[in-house]
Amino acid sequence: MTELEHRKHKALEAAKVDHRDLETVAITKAEYYGECLDDNMVWDMVKESPELNHYSIISDPNNPSNKWTPIAYIRHNIVTAIREHVKRNL
Repeated sequence: MTELEHRKHKALEAAKVDHRDLETVAITKAEYYGECLDDNMVWDMVKESPELNHYSIISDPNNPSNKWTPIAYIRHNIVTAIREHVKRNL
């Protein structure tokens, strides 16, 4: 099991006991399980799951120039993958 699959599974298990609405649960669990990674863990996840290493559209009102580093896109892709997994499986 890759680290991404492991985090998806943990997020889903945590979401099952959370009684808020689906969107809120999916977002909070994805952010928790996807953003609490140091840079080395992120790069290790990319080695295991190369599909994470792609440009994605990130809209951030605090960064209108959208000058993102590659690791920011990867973090965004991790959170998105976890959120979609939770939403699909709840």
